Amino acid sequence: GHKGSIKIKTWDQAQVDIQVRIEADGRSSREIEAVAMTEIYMSESHDRLYIATDYDRVNDLRGDWGWDGGVNLPYVHYTITLPQSAQLEIEDHKSEIEVNGLKAPVRITSHKGPMVIKNITGELRIETHKSKVDITGLNGSLDLRTHESDVNVEFVHLTDRTRIDTYKGDIALILPGEAHFDLDADMGRKGDFRSDFDVRDLERQNS
Repeated sequence: GHKGSIKIKTWDQAQVDIQVRIEADGRSSREIEAVAMTEIYMSESHDRLYIATDYDRVNDLRGDWGWDGGVNLPYVHYTITLPQSAQLEIEDHKSEIEVNGLKAPVRITSHKGPMVIKNITGELRIETHKSKVDITGLNGSLDLRTHESDVNVEFVHLTDRTRIDTYKGDIALILPGEAHFDLDADMGRKGDFRSDFDVRDLERQNS
């Protein structure tokens, strides 16, 4: 995706429902025309479904119209309903992302797109740049790589190894009070670490 929104929901049916709305970003005749030129590409292979926003026809005409970057690409809004057991992978730029209720691995790569992730059971992998991420109801593991992003994560159950790698961002993790885990942290020279759990050995190590 590029610019717009992606909303992922689940249901009990063994099929996928896809709804797409394309919206002009501006009122000029060319921006409205760009809506009609924006295409949604879909392909299916075995048990894999691929969906992508295709701006090729719009970009091909930029030179002919003399846009010089003065006309905005349309917003594309996806609402996709999947079986709970479907694995999900999203690659996006500047879209608002919401994912809820999957019981399977989820992988998201995003640039400047806020995310709300709810009630995932399984492995969650996120790579993001300049974003705000809110994760709640996570029952599984997390592989998080961020750059200049703020992230809140609430686990209901930590089931496997979790890795967090961040640069210039605030990360807040909420774990059940009875959680047991091994912690290995490298905060760097300007990092600040605080915990309600007893991690005195770690604090001495990084002081």
